[in-house]
Amino acid sequence: MKELEKKAQDIIESGGHFDYLSRLIGTFIMFKEAPDSPMSVAYKCPQCGHEETAVLELSKPYTLVCSKCDFLIFKQEKVKGKRKPRKKK
Repeated sequence: MKELEKKAQDIIESGGHFDYLSRLIGTFIMFKEAPDSPMSVAYKCPQCGHEETAVLELSKPYTLVCSKCDFLIFKQEKVKGKRKPRKKK
């Protein structure tokens, strides 16, 4: 997990940006460098302690489950906010 955290930090320090970066830190890290790139993921399962680093093809809404015990580590929730009004025809 430390290797992936370092990679993300290096991208930020070099002026790069992410298409997606998880906002929670500690148990897992997830990021996509571009919209069409796969998701880089590293986590430590709080249930069984299993650690894993992988590159996965995830689709929205992003859900991360421990590959050993199926514990739900992360589930992307819908963002609540104001919707733009529809244009009348």
